Amino acid sequence: MYIRNNGHLIDCTVQLHCWPITDGKTVRDAVAALPADARKIVFGWLTKGPFATSDQQGPVMMSAPEVPVIAYHDSRDVTCLGLGVVARRLWRGEDAGAFSFEGNPAFEKPHVQLAALRDGVPEPELVNVPNQWDVAAIRGLCAALARPRNWDAMVDEAIERFPNLYIPRDQIIRNMRCLPYNRSVNDAIIEILKFLNDLSLARIKHGDGSREVNDWINTYVCGHRSRFSGQEVGDGNRDRFTFNDPETGADILCPNHGKVRLEVNYRIHYEWPMPAGRSRLKVLYIGEHL
Repeated sequence: MYIRNNGHLIDCTVQLHCWPITDGKTVRDAVAALPADARKIVFGWLTKGPFATSDQQGPVMMSAPEVPVIAYHDSRDVTCLGLGVVARRLWRGEDAGAFSFEGNPAFEKPHVQLAALRDGVPEPELVNVPNQWDVAAIRGLCAALARPRNWDAMVDEAIERFPNLYIPRDQIIRNMRCLPYNRSVNDAIIEILKFLNDLSLARIKHGDGSREVNDWINTYVCGHRSRFSGQEVGDGNRDRFTFNDPETGADILCPNHGKVRLEVNYRIHYEWPMPAGRSRLKVLYIGEHL
């Protein structure tokens, strides 16, 4: 299983119900022996999710802009299991961990080491996946990851979760405070910022014009249901798409934006392309459609 702080708290993988556990039994077999009430709850989770998803909709294990990864634990392929999902999220700079069932000493440890093969990397890489196996610890984690209920907390969460973005806290909060808080908008903005964090990381690691950056652009800008777009800039709208950068004091033109379409249309404006030597992608406006 895969623990995340993005909407749902504990996701499972689509294949978890058929995974062998002991004496020829699968997870489904073990759950079938539970009392009726518990069996109904667990089967509902195993068959309906929430599932660990890709950046597309649906229970897919490998998202389009990610570098292909095959992950192993003790020579067993865990690419499409929770451990493999966590490994990819950690590479992308996200905070993620796994939950393992009690009873197997190999997984009753705070970190589970994987060997991973990435496309284009000749040698296996070792990844230490944070792991929990005690239900009491998960209850404590649930309390610690209480979801934000105002814009200030949303911005603080984004700054903490996305180290490859520069988000000027006070400036963004000033834009948002005039708008009523909406949980659905909160989640949609966090998702857009996650995609931008992925873009920033791809550009930092692989450079402008790299396959990874181009894959991101093809998926999220040029795709059928694009989440981002640019804006033609002329004398009539240049000022509208120019934002102050509190870090340098300069004004930066940011016509590129992510889109959130709900009851009110929101936009997330960011600087692109990133100047040479820049270590974080700057997000200078989050608010209503301008």
